[in-house]
Amino acid sequence: MMVRIPWLSKLALVMLTVLFAANLSAQDLRKSLFPEADAALAKAKSVNAEVLAPKAFARGDKAYKDAEAQVSKGDSIDRIRKNLATATTEFDKSAEASALAEVTFADTLAARQAAGNARASELVPDSWAAAESAFAKAAGKLEDGNVNSAQKSAVKAKSLYRDAELAGVKAGILGEAWAIINKAEKEKVTRYAPKTFETAKSLASQADEELSGDRYETGRPAELAAQAAYEANHGLYIASITQAFNNKDMSIEDIVLDWETPVNEVASALGISADLSEGYQATTGTSVALIEDGQASIATMKKQLAELEGTRAEAQQSEKLRTQLAEVEALFQPGEARIVREGGDLIIRLIGLSFPPGQAIIETRYYSLLQQVQQALAIFPDDNIVIEGHTDSTGGDELNLRLSRERAKAVSQYLIANLGMSEARVKAVGYGKNRPIANNDTSEGRASNRRIDVVIKN
Repeated sequence: MMVRIPWLSKLALVMLTVLFAANLSAQDLRKSLFPEADAALAKAKSVNAEVLAPKAFARGDKAYKDAEAQVSKGDSIDRIRKNLATATTEFDKSAEASALAEVTFADTLAARQAAGNARASELVPDSWAAAESAFAKAAGKLEDGNVNSAQKSAVKAKSLYRDAELAGVKAGILGEAWAIINKAEKEKVTRYAPKTFETAKSLASQADEELSGDRYETGRPAELAAQAAYEANHGLYIASITQAFNNKDMSIEDIVLDWETPVNEVASALGISADLSEGYQATTGTSVALIEDGQASIATMKKQLAELEGTRAEAQQSEKLRTQLAEVEALFQPGEARIVREGGDLIIRLIGLSFPPGQAIIETRYYSLLQQVQQALAIFPDDNIVIEGHTDSTGGDELNLRLSRERAKAVSQYLIANLGMSEARVKAVGYGKNRPIANNDTSEGRASNRRIDVVIKN
């Protein structure tokens, strides 16, 4: 059975097909014609050419958008290409001009960045816009080749950016406080709570002055601003109570009873009977004393708990170290290494490792011993390692010091290169004959002093 399509539906289908084909054609055309201009635009934006070279960038942007419009309208390819060539040229010019502007306006750009960090565009848009306008003039003059005039305009822009930065810092820190103070002023807090209102204004003004002195030292001004906001809100509350009394919505008795409610609640929570027959002072004093005693008891308990946790942690650490020490000792035979504890450090004294006289070459027969060292160090994956080289007293001081360093370095390099040790974890030092562990007057003592110590720094 054939489905008949009304002629209006056929027409709509044809129109949709034409539109789809046109759109597809426009997309293909854009892909083939725009890559060079797109690349130039991306480069210009990457160097902030919109700000640093606004004239050339604006010309390029206009030509680029004209080309986009021409593609949409199905204009001739020659006209599209002409606009794209203009756009590419102007974007390239803007990128080149931006490089010069970055050098010429370095100080102004730093001030602009600081103002941006202070959210000046958001918090004080008028100040930011004035600075941006001045800088745009400076950048335009530089594009036109008027370097001296551009520099003068940049100085003005820098000053405006500095002003915008300070205004932004103040708005960020003091904005809320001043908003509440202004609200309090409109609601006539100056009449009903003048002392509190003046305290709020004084705190806000002090914060403002301190920021004017050092805009980057914001800790103290932020505290003052928070106190100012609190006092302004406090003033609003006092004003509301006073107005309620003046309007006869509350009596003095109502106000006193209302204020006594929290005193009663606190006393009840502390298990005492509130006596307000002569005011709140007696009950408040008793409540405060009980709270302070409770806080002291809590502090004592916390201290005892911390000491207990510390003792337990030390015990756990000691047990862990004992286990690790046993694991390390099990890796070596008596003639290979001696395990020594010095303070919090663990020393693997490689008595089974020796070097040819006067040399720092590790012989292949000792590779297996160094592999055992790697296994030992794997037990302490988070600890730093120091490879110490030592010699006996035979020979000159300078020679012994150099030789001990070279031998320690040879061992550390072997561990790093062959056993996967991180360079950040391993340090090599040489002490020459300065740290003997035996008497150098005997051959046995000198043999003991010629050693490599692998120190695990716990």
